[in-house]
Amino acid sequence: MRIYDGPEIYLGDVAQMPTAALLLFACHWTQSEIQNGGLAQYFFNSTAVVAPDAVDGFRALHMLEAAEVLQQAMMVFGSPFPRDRDERLRPFNLPEIEDGRVAFRAFASATDDQFRALDDRFWSLMADPHEGFLAKANSYATDHRPNV
Repeated sequence: MRIYDGPEIYLGDVAQMPTAALLLFACHWTQSEIQNGGLAQYFFNSTAVVAPDAVDGFRALHMLEAAEVLQQAMMVFGSPFPRDRDERLRPFNLPEIEDGRVAFRAFASATDDQFRALDDRFWSLMADPHEGFLAKANSYATDHRPNV
């Protein structure tokens, strides 16, 4: 799966995947990025190309609140959600992307009010030992063998 080469390439790749594998893939990347650096990092990076699939994935994993948190965060960018990174970031009038740290700090500052509470909710949902991502993903993978 090529998540760094733009939405067209990504969508072409995932068209070849079993749905169960796609949903786990999208949820894995989403929770990994958000747990590493929050929603600002996730949406600033190309990885957010998977966001709509992750919403569907969290629903399939019966993590409805996680799907809701992600969907609320996606609304910051309008509807339909822009899978393309440049399109997603354009409204924020960021400094030249050449200096990623400066651009990221500007983006994180611009979105802090929208994302702070959602970050906290998402992190707590992922960490639950019985209802968190690892437990739900393992259960989903077991239930959907051999399609994952």
